[in-house]
Amino acid sequence: MSGELAYLGFAEAAELIRAKKLSPVEYATALLARIERHDGKYNAFIALTPERALHILDGTATLEIVREDGPQSFALRAGMIAVIPQGGWHRFQSSEGVTLMTATPSPSEVIELDVDDPRTVERKPA
Repeated sequence: MSGELAYLGFAEAAELIRAKKLSPVEYATALLARIERHDGKYNAFIALTPERALHILDGTATLEIVREDGPQSFALRAGMIAVIPQGGWHRFQSSEGVTLMTATPSPSEVIELDVDDPRTVERKPA
């Protein structure tokens, strides 16, 4: 079934998720497995250690990712899929608005900060 899930369109997957016939984690895991199977042929990803997979449904946005080696920006438009690397802080900037769907295949930490570079923020122990 997981192989079939990887070929579901996002609209169909969203309907199944809303109807609780498919979990977002199951769908994201299937998509990531498909990427791993085919990336050797296409070399579309530098590294596949995902924290979150996302699909831009409508509009445009700039995805900003900050990792230890510094910030990177990517222009995204409707129909594009992006995988946020594990340990990568990210945010979206969009002047016209963007509709997106995200799936997180494993637990992750959500931190809401309005800063340009999260590496400059001192973290307090939990």
